[in-house]
Amino acid sequence: SGGMNGFVKRVEERGLAKSQRSVGLLTVAVSFGVFLESNFSLLVSGSVARPLFDKCRISREKLAYIIDATCAPKLILIPLNAWGAYVTGLLITQGAANANTLLFAALSLNFYAILAIALALFVVVTGWNFGPMRDAERRVAEEGKLLRDGAAPLVAEEVSTTQAKAGAPQRAMNMVIPILAMVITVPIVLWMTGDGSIPNGSGSQAVLWGVIVGLLLAVVMYRLQGIMTIKESTDYLIKGVQGLIPVVIVLS
Repeated sequence: SGGMNGFVKRVEERGLAKSQRSVGLLTVAVSFGVFLESNFSLLVSGSVARPLFDKCRISREKLAYIIDATCAPKLILIPLNAWGAYVTGLLITQGAANANTLLFAALSLNFYAILAIALALFVVVTGWNFGPMRDAERRVAEEGKLLRDGAAPLVAEEVSTTQAKAGAPQRAMNMVIPILAMVITVPIVLWMTGDGSIPNGSGSQAVLWGVIVGLLLAVVMYRLQGIMTIKESTDYLIKGVQGLIPVVIVLS
């Protein structure tokens, strides 16, 4: 739809992607803004960050590290999600008198999550690279390759490298609004399936309906703007589903 190109252009105009550090910090901020479900957080953060990382010539390995090191650990530090409900259930099973109070009191002792996020922020702010990440960044700087030779990304190349339709307007809203619709739908469905309690809701149903709402809204928006016909949107939808099958297999 041109929405991704429009988003990158808008972020650059506002000075939010003028350096590798600013792009990394923006990615961490997006990750923390979506704290209701781990896979959903990965999906949104990856979609927003990937074009910015590519624009700043940062390796996909470093992108994967930053997203993974922030998306999952933060969920236990902001336990208003299925993770928090699961841990609370474990505490109740162990006979804790006030499970919720105990959970929140123990957050400062969750050293793995705290240190994982702290290290990711340190890497972003200082530009420090270590281990295979150092080799990946050297590869990008010297050879211009975002992916190593022989790499097999979980998201099919025909999806991740899809270009905007010829003549499509570069409007950031065509990317941002469907994603916001997904993000807003998730807590609503969590609340509905949890009988008025977000932590007790169904994460799988929430993500499913979030994606459905986001897709339907995108189809309607692109049709009204004359960017795509219903058939074209359907073709892209099927292509996207096919390209994400490897991810679904791994997560399952």
